[in-house]
Amino acid sequence: MKEIKEFPQKRPFHKTIVEAILKSETDEEALCLVRLLGETSVSEGHDAIIKAIDKRFDFGGARKWENEFRIIKNNLLKEKEICSQ
Repeated sequence: MKEIKEFPQKRPFHKTIVEAILKSETDEEALCLVRLLGETSVSEGHDAIIKAIDKRFDFGGARKWENEFRIIKNNLLKEKEICSQ
């Protein structure tokens, strides 16, 4: 991970996680972030997060994580539904 020299202006979690997933330098970094989502309550940006996961892991080797991603994305969609009520 890159060293943080200054603290950037704070942003909502969903915007930060989307950028972090897309800019992660390794698959392992990105995978860690996606797994964090499986343990985190997300109140906004569900579709953007799912789109970032799909974009970052759009390569053949990512199939080994397909089931795990499906579960995490389904949970995000359930949270989206709950938040919209």
